[in-house]
Amino acid sequence: MGRLTKAEFTTAVRTLRRNKGRSLFTMLGIVIAVTSVITVIGISQGVTDQVTAQTARLGKDVVTILPGQINLGGIFGGLGTFGQSVNGAFSQSDISTISQTSGVTTVLPLSTITGGVISGQDGRHYDIPVIGTTPDFPAVMGQSVAYGMFFDSSGASVNKVILGANAASTLFSQNVPLGQTVTILGQQFIVSGILSLSQIVPFAVNADFNKAVFISNSEAQTLANNTARVYEILAKTVSPAQTAAVADRLNGRLLTAHGGQHDFTILKQGQTITVTNNILQLMTLLTVAIASISLLVGGVGIMNVMLVSVTERMHEIGIRKALGATNWQILRQFVVEAAVLSVTGALAGVVVATTIELGLRLFTDIVPNLSWRADVLACLVSVVVGVIFGSIPALKAARRDPISALRNE
Repeated sequence: MGRLTKAEFTTAVRTLRRNKGRSLFTMLGIVIAVTSVITVIGISQGVTDQVTAQTARLGKDVVTILPGQINLGGIFGGLGTFGQSVNGAFSQSDISTISQTSGVTTVLPLSTITGGVISGQDGRHYDIPVIGTTPDFPAVMGQSVAYGMFFDSSGASVNKVILGANAASTLFSQNVPLGQTVTILGQQFIVSGILSLSQIVPFAVNADFNKAVFISNSEAQTLANNTARVYEILAKTVSPAQTAAVADRLNGRLLTAHGGQHDFTILKQGQTITVTNNILQLMTLLTVAIASISLLVGGVGIMNVMLVSVTERMHEIGIRKALGATNWQILRQFVVEAAVLSVTGALAGVVVATTIELGLRLFTDIVPNLSWRADVLACLVSVVVGVIFGSIPALKAARRDPISALRNE
């Protein structure tokens, strides 16, 4: 197209400003498309970074074992909203099998009791998950205790409960309710510790521990008459170098214990990230598809506006051609107008997307990754679409016979 002159740009802006309402509605499709693409790419990359950081806390020597078969090559896997597998549960014999596997040094089972089974001192029932675990939880999960202490394996830990940071404020309207009591399935427990506030990672394998309460696994099974569901087991190996070999041994032993039925999933560190990435891939693909439709709608809108503009300004086109304007100059005039519409819509989309991502950072647990590359790519694509669709009416204007154009009033 050659270098854009100031006069061409000024003329395009002046023309579009004469029809502000029409121009704004035309840009809407571009704005929606650019906003969608940038926002979802930012969320996807941000969540991936969060999951990577959380998984790194577990260490490369930790293997995650989930009930049910999760298809690592698929999209959703088998995870529920609380980060738990929805495909079944482990038995106590599975825990024993894992602990007796060569190379496993620590086994951390996580069981859960749900359904409004806990009540505070006010007597109200709360739908807060009760997680049964072992004294190894802080060390294996990399989760520190902010106040008090985690229960240990001694008899003194009976009837002791540990609260997540948010669960503490929910149950007692205070952050440090040490020594207070809660009731779980009719049995009283004394609050002996409060966990530090941990970063919540959307779509991650692990649960949101901030909103949970913790008791010993044995007490969870006793309270639930041995029906507390073991939804996840973490196995710590002797060293990161042995993790793959231990995972293979665990796979073989559990297959044997389950009669050859592969109704479980063993995840090493990198595979844990893969589960989350599969979920994000679907979200990204769906949004890109929707954004593509929005771009097409925006492109068609630009084409329609340019066609109307060509029709309305036919007399002007005739005068310019009579004064010596070439087809190329007329073509440039309308293509520049289409490009200005596209660029303005794209920049507006970048502003809206940035605002949304900053809002997510401030008011949610999602930390989007703001990327200038995504901004530039989305803008370039929108401009290309605008110029392509704007070229159709521009060609019509450029090929118009000056005599017939002058006859239009």
